Amino acid sequence: MSNKLLKTSEFGIIDIVVVLMHTVESFVEKSGAEKKQYVIDQMKILLDDTEYKQYEDIIENLIEFMIAMSKNKYHLKLNKITKCCTVL
Repeated sequence: MSNKLLKTSEFGIIDIVVVLMHTVESFVEKSGAEKKQYVIDQMKILLDDTEYKQYEDIIENLIEFMIAMSKNKYHLKLNKITKCCTVL
């Protein structure tokens, strides 16, 4: 993945994380933690140290949010995001 994609994508870092998350879905031999680390490592390669530190929390939270969405913990309805409730 090149820096060109980062500079030309409409949503920048978000687009890159989405592409990387899609890529790691095919890594069946890796655990969830290893897949997450792969995405983080790729982002560290694409961004310089200062940029990565600036966006580190956003990147990690975006990864966690995408994982939660894939597990149906959140539902998107047009412009409304709702968190699924669980009875304890």
